[in-house]
Amino acid sequence: MSTLKGSTALALGCVHRSVGGMALSALVPATVQALCALAKDPNDNLHGWALHALWLTADAAGLSYVPHVQATLSLAMEMLLSEDHAAPELGQRIGRLVNAVVAVLGPELSPGSSLFSRCKPSLRQAAASTLRHLSERDPVAMVEEHIEEDLFAMLDNETDERWDAL
Repeated sequence: MSTLKGSTALALGCVHRSVGGMALSALVPATVQALCALAKDPNDNLHGWALHALWLTADAAGLSYVPHVQATLSLAMEMLLSEDHAAPELGQRIGRLVNAVVAVLGPELSPGSSLFSRCKPSLRQAAASTLRHLSERDPVAMVEEHIEEDLFAMLDNETDERWDAL
């Protein structure tokens, strides 16, 4: 049954990709809702295909995807923090999806923009929370990838006084 659901998810993403975002803008909400539901399935194979299809849909939908950005980012964070979804390629698929979401937002989220300035504290908090979770879950991976060196370098250059308390 999960093979059928995974195939259907992939087909949805492929249809959006091949037809284009503007032509299917009315179907984006239903597609995103269905794919988000499938992505929460505990079957690693199924949620992998659902994330891939979500990426295809976000990439193709363009501005039609903007109303779904928050839900997609919440799903990504939920999946990253979940113990149920531990497949190694999950991070890559989520990263690809988040990258597509950032592309949908476009120049509005570039450094220096008013939206970026408003989102910066939330983005920093999310980044710190994710790094803390990663260090608790897999500290060896952080050491092997030299993440701690980059993190400490960024913290040394930080100008926000609230980070001094950490």
